[in-house]
Amino acid sequence: MNVAAAPSTMDPSGSPPNGRYEYLLQQVVQLNTDLHKTVALSQSLKSERDSLQELTQRLKQDVMRCEERCEKMQEVLMTETEYKVQSDRKHEALMHKWKQQLEIKAREFEVLQKNLAPPKDLDQLRLAIQDEVELPHRQRTQGLQLEIDKYREMYYSVRRDFEILKTEHDQTIINHGHEIESTIATHMVLMNDLKRQLDAADDRAADMHTTDKLRRMELDKDTLVTENHKLRQELEHVRQAKVDLFQRQEADATKFATQMTDVLGKLTNVDLELKATARQLGRCKQDCERLQGVVDEKDKKLREATDDAMRLREQVKQKDLLLVDNHNLHSSKLRELRAELEADKVQFKQKQVDWMDQIASLQLALQQSEETFQKREKEWHLEQAKQVALQSHGDTHTQHTTAALQAKLAEKTAEAATLQETLDGCTQRATHALDQEQLKVHRLQGEKDSLSAKLTTAQELVTKLKAENLSWRSQLKEVEQEYRVLQGKYRDAMQNQQDLQSQLDQDKAKIQYLEDDLVKLTDERTNDKQSFEKSQAHLQAQLDETLAASFNARRSLADEHKKVADKLTKSLVKAERKRDAYKEKCLQVHERYKAAAMAKEAAAVQLQQLKDQHHIEIQQFLTQWSHAEDSRLSGSMPGKPMDMKLDSFLAEIDQYNQIHSPRLS
Repeated sequence: MNVAAAPSTMDPSGSPPNGRYEYLLQQVVQLNTDLHKTVALSQSLKSERDSLQELTQRLKQDVMRCEERCEKMQEVLMTETEYKVQSDRKHEALMHKWKQQLEIKAREFEVLQKNLAPPKDLDQLRLAIQDEVELPHRQRTQGLQLEIDKYREMYYSVRRDFEILKTEHDQTIINHGHEIESTIATHMVLMNDLKRQLDAADDRAADMHTTDKLRRMELDKDTLVTENHKLRQELEHVRQAKVDLFQRQEADATKFATQMTDVLGKLTNVDLELKATARQLGRCKQDCERLQGVVDEKDKKLREATDDAMRLREQVKQKDLLLVDNHNLHSSKLRELRAELEADKVQFKQKQVDWMDQIASLQLALQQSEETFQKREKEWHLEQAKQVALQSHGDTHTQHTTAALQAKLAEKTAEAATLQETLDGCTQRATHALDQEQLKVHRLQGEKDSLSAKLTTAQELVTKLKAENLSWRSQLKEVEQEYRVLQGKYRDAMQNQQDLQSQLDQDKAKIQYLEDDLVKLTDERTNDKQSFEKSQAHLQAQLDETLAASFNARRSLADEHKKVADKLTKSLVKAERKRDAYKEKCLQVHERYKAAAMAKEAAAVQLQQLKDQHHIEIQQFLTQWSHAEDSRLSGSMPGKPMDMKLDSFLAEIDQYNQIHSPRLS
């Protein structure tokens, strides 16, 4: 409204010099205002360019950090892969060694199975040992399997989040590029409008001799002011949208950095958990080795117990055989001694009966002989008495009778002597035989006593041997029980070893599966890295192109500004010349305009107010324009010499305004 009120200060008479002078003053003020607005817009565009350049530097630093982290993670992955290959080799060597030991143990076990126990007991022993040894390892393996599944799910979820974030980041970059392109297009449209306005201003300055053109220019000025307000509003909207875009991009970048940090933390946790799983696998291998040592020790103890049992069985068999032989020998000797004793007793009784019969017969014969001798002696005495009685009969008959009797007596005496000798011999033989028999009886009695003692000793020995046999049998039963227990443990150990082997095969298959997953993920990561590098190179190329385009636009804009400044300088020179001419004319007609001095002073005050207002507006417009220019030229470095020239040019314009404003007033 103040601008619209400016034409009312012209002379009521409508003289062309006064109107032309005021029109020139208004054009100068308007051009000064437009110049300040242009400079302010250039400054705002420059600041926006600096902020975009800082954002680009931050994004480059973030990309460098991400590349360093990716390289570190790749190095960690390579070391883990080498460690995995070494552990696989060690595991294969250990498995080959265990397989050889298992084959050796299996052959030994088959030999022991053939020699010692039935297969059913060995299977039970194997199952028991396997259940006893395998239970903690199976529980530990199940826990590890659950942890591996959990970590796999976590890894897949992190992978999905990473893909989503990557897609969002790419979409954000694309949207940001589109917004930058739209902002650049808007800025170019705005600059074209400003160029057209400057051209229109030049045309209006060239055609400022007529009042119609002045009115048209005033109308154009009003429309330009309206368009300026509209452009300011649009520029405010664009700046607000740009600020929102920057804030959203910063928030997205912060969110992306946080998510990348979380992803890296999760990857680190997954690596740590993988190392912990590898350590647990090593501990499982150590447990397997320890269990293998326990199984070897149990096998050794089993072999020792088997050897002890076989040795004890041999000893028991030998002692049983020795005991049976001794018992049979003693029994046979005892039977023989008893038979001999019975035979000797029978023979002795028979001989005793025979000798008693002989003694009785001899005593009977002796008694008969004594009776006969006594009878004969009585007969002899009778005959002697008869002979004494008949002695008187004759000596011849007596001699013959005496001779006959003597002969008979000699015969009887000889018979008695013979019988006596025979009786003595028989008595001696009987006594000698009796003595011998008594000696035999004593000897047999001694032998009987010794045999009884031997029998008692043999019975005691048999009792001791029976007790020892019972103790050995109990020990044998205990050893057999221990052997059965060891067989059960051995079967359990073998079954546990087989289960451990199967579990190790399963773990190996799972590890192979995890390795395949790791290789796939490594390939995917390599592909992602390549795609990221390609996109980064593409974005870098786009950024370079944008920087080059912005630099070219900046240079062209500077050239245009220089041309506009030259035009303004020329127009100002022309205006000064015209002003001098108009000043001379004004001095000539000074006396005529004394009456209008007060009105002129009021117009000058109004003009100063309008000038200040337009100066403030052009400063704001130039500030906005500089922000827009900086946002458009964010990728390129500011041209320091051109800014210095522009600042010096603005300083000269301000100095010119300060010098010529009093003169104009």
